[in-house]
Amino acid sequence: MRIYRYWTNPSNYRHLRVVNRELVMFHYELNGRRVAGQWIPIEVELGGRKRMPDCFDLGGQPVLNERALQVFRALLGERVEVLPIQVAKSDQTLFLLNVLDMPDCFDYAQATYETEDGLPPRITKYRFKSGCIGDRFMFRLPETWMAETLITESFTKVVIENDLKGLVINQSTLLDDVN
Repeated sequence: MRIYRYWTNPSNYRHLRVVNRELVMFHYELNGRRVAGQWIPIEVELGGRKRMPDCFDLGGQPVLNERALQVFRALLGERVEVLPIQVAKSDQTLFLLNVLDMPDCFDYAQATYETEDGLPPRITKYRFKSGCIGDRFMFRLPETWMAETLITESFTKVVIENDLKGLVINQSTLLDDVN
């Protein structure tokens, strides 16, 4: 199974910016725990004048439009919490995915990385423990301080089959090919 980085394409599609600059670091609150009970929708604005994607990124967090959410809803299960965000000067709502699944799958023995005191490792070659990914669709690694979302080949197949726009799925975002 191939593992990819959730990566959007701001060169060809519009992107998101947080309106209230005090909330720019909101994603540090999303550390693998549920927040829906205290969630106040963040207001975002659309940047660029390009095409509208189905899949966005906001501070390393996946964001979907209504169409993409309907495609993925049944597949997300309990491993992802769906949180609404509001598009400024619009009645459009987008949906931030708070990824709760943080398995202990990183294979330190096979990966290449550098560490500095107090900082997450800078990973240059990802490797995952054999058999650990299982039926996962989307997950985060505690080793990256939740700075990036990883998606599996099954996620990318759904994107391609449903012609969802905005994600980069190619050799540059491929991190590993595991059993």
